[in-house]
Amino acid sequence: MDSYEKHDVAARGLQKLTEMHQEFLAELRKNQGQPENMVGMVAVNGDAVSLTSLGIELEVRHRPIAIDGVPKAIEYLAVAEHDGEQLVVFKFYLNSSYVLSKGLGAESVLCDYNNRRIGRILACEAADELLTSPIFQPTE
Repeated sequence: MDSYEKHDVAARGLQKLTEMHQEFLAELRKNQGQPENMVGMVAVNGDAVSLTSLGIELEVRHRPIAIDGVPKAIEYLAVAEHDGEQLVVFKFYLNSSYVLSKGLGAESVLCDYNNRRIGRILACEAADELLTSPIFQPTE
C-alpha cells in the first residue's frame, strides 16, 4: 500500500469513528439526566459528555485511536479536577463493532454502545475507579 492509499484508509477510518461517536452520543442522550441509581448518571450537552459518579463530576473527553496505523477505536477519558490537576479517573473504548470496553482487548467488554443501562454501567465503573483514586484517599 503506497502512502496515498494509507492516508485514504486513515481518512475513511477517522470519518467512520466520527460517525460512531455521533451515534454513541445519540444513544447516551436517550437515557441522560435521570439517575438510574444512587451511584450516578451521564449527561450530554451538544458534543460535551459528563459523567457524575459518587457525587464527583467527570468530564468525558474523546480521541481516535489507531491500531497498526489505522484508526480503529475511540478512547474516552473520564477526567476530574483534583488538587489543581486533571486526573484521569476512568477510560473506556468504543471499537468498530460498537462495543464498549475498558481496554482494547476482548476480555474487558463492558456492553454494547446502545445498552439502555449505559449510564448505570459507566457510573458504576467510574465509581470503582474513584474509590481507589486520590480523590477518595486521605490527605497525607
